[in-house]
Amino acid sequence: MNDQYPDETWPVIDKELLNMLDILFADKCPDLDDEDRTIWFQAGCAHVVKVLTSVYREQQDNLEA
Repeated sequence: MNDQYPDETWPVIDKELLNMLDILFADKCPDLDDEDRTIWFQAGCAHVVKVLTSVYREQQDNLEA
């Protein structure tokens, strides 16, 4: 696992939860009317989902190995 996200510190990530987070906090282009802080917040949410997805994939790879 990536040194930034050590394997032993992560609980098992549930695929259903990950799918719901991906729907709720999808990585999408901001609207032109969105304020900067809203864009930053949405980008942060999408980043968390990306990190969790990465950890989930690593966990699945480790289970298959």
